[in-house]
Amino acid sequence: MLLGRRTYEGFAAFWPTVPEDDPFSAVMNNRTKYVVSTTLDKAEWKNSHLIKEDLVEELNKLKQQPGKDITVVGSGTLVRSLLKSGLVDELQLMLCPVVLGVGSRLFDGADFMRTMKVLETRSFSSGMIYLRLQPEK
Repeated sequence: MLLGRRTYEGFAAFWPTVPEDDPFSAVMNNRTKYVVSTTLDKAEWKNSHLIKEDLVEELNKLKQQPGKDITVVGSGTLVRSLLKSGLVDELQLMLCPVVLGVGSRLFDGADFMRTMKVLETRSFSSGMIYLRLQPEK
């Protein structure tokens, strides 16, 4: 799991307090986490590792290792950086059909253009929409 600083801080404050018999708690607390931050000095949450410099180089090293996919949860600033650097192989989005009018937007301020190939779409009775996209290189 790859996390930006703000998402990491929120998760690290919450998940260790959730009882261990909660199935999501076990996953979140035991999963290996890489935290991208130039301002944190340490990442103390269990199985957390700090990436402070050269995100492109470090992520390329991680992508070469055996194992499962690298996932990013939240972390909009980090996702924009990954997209700009061409490091995203697949983007999975859950869209909630609510217009807020304020808040962070995933692609705000993006000084790049990336065409996405739609791999999968699903809609749910709640109105949520799942999109699985692949950036075209």
